[in-house]
Amino acid sequence: DFYIENWAHGVKDFGKTVFIRLGHEMNDPYRYPWGSQNNKAEDFVSAWRHVVDKFNEIGATNVVWVWSPHPAYLLYQYYYPGDEYIDWLGVSTYGPFQRGDKYNDLRPEDLLEKAHKKFTEISKNKPYAVLEFGVTEL
Repeated sequence: DFYIENWAHGVKDFGKTVFIRLGHEMNDPYRYPWGSQNNKAEDFVSAWRHVVDKFNEIGATNVVWVWSPHPAYLLYQYYYPGDEYIDWLGVSTYGPFQRGDKYNDLRPEDLLEKAHKKFTEISKNKPYAVLEFGVTEL
């Protein structure tokens, strides 16, 4: 809690709006220590709520909390901390990665549509942001 409280005080003292993307892509089973290979979904949700509650207790209300699971791995709903704990939905999207990739003929809106549909099943009233976007050279 010392680390969390230190950050909360720093953000509060900063005084400007700060977007925090906490534990991004938490449903990715391969990359991150906070991911599903090391933690249960309910542990992630509990940790998220704990951090947000600490910030609120300290008065760091200038934070916009951004929840962003990995769109390629499903089960988003199990990692959702609840509408009262998030402000924005976020997504990262990439493609194509190599010649002949199935994404070569897709438009950006096609790449985002699948994630958008899943995310809005979870929360219909949150703003939506693209947080990462890229392709490799073809």
